[in-house]
Amino acid sequence: VDTTALTPEWWEAWYEQYQNFLFYHIDLANEYGIQYLAIGGDWLVYEQRPQGYAERMDALYDEAEARYNGKMGLLFYLGGNAIDDSYHLYPSPQSIPDLERWDFLGITWWAGISSSPDPTAEELDAGVERLFKDFIDPLYAQYGVPVIFNQVAFASVDGGLMGMVDVFDPAIQLWEPYDDKYTLDLQEQAMGYDAILRGIASRDYVIGFYPFFYLPETSPLTLEFNLRDKPAEQVLRQWYETIP
Repeated sequence: VDTTALTPEWWEAWYEQYQNFLFYHIDLANEYGIQYLAIGGDWLVYEQRPQGYAERMDALYDEAEARYNGKMGLLFYLGGNAIDDSYHLYPSPQSIPDLERWDFLGITWWAGISSSPDPTAEELDAGVERLFKDFIDPLYAQYGVPVIFNQVAFASVDGGLMGMVDVFDPAIQLWEPYDDKYTLDLQEQAMGYDAILRGIASRDYVIGFYPFFYLPETSPLTLEFNLRDKPAEQVLRQWYETIP
């Protein structure tokens, strides 16, 4: 969106709709006793803010924090693949004022952790450590705000840990005809989750972890990102059982 072409009237409507969106989900979270709520719907306007944007958003977030009974966090997206080294954290933390105000920072992890379709555990550990040291560790060091991994995504395919599989690719969808573009690899998916959880285990500032995603149905041989009834689920169960 070219935000430089948007009128003041458009911005006023945007502020109103974003407030409605935010308060609606805060009210739902309060109703169901949700303790942590991560928000990120204002990513659209970070690159080209209108005059007074920061002040308007600060005032809105003050209202939101007063309205919400739990802890509020801001979402970031960590993406990229290990083949062309295209990693990025979005939005840029430097583009957001007052990050210290949040109770936590949410990380949506869609980044590859290996350049090999057949990685070893040591290679995966190295890939995870690199991403932590390049992106997540500096975020905590600068702002001192704890981190929740609200979404970590690895597909159940050979090469899935390289970060190249599109979540919308028809070749991995349950409802599409079978496609031999990918080869099922349940163990590689499990190794990816094991590696990232090893990285997290050495960092006290990480206070939560959630995979993408966990279907209600049993689907042990699907190519997509679901963990249910797969070796990756067992990896998470073993790690979760170590939490006091």
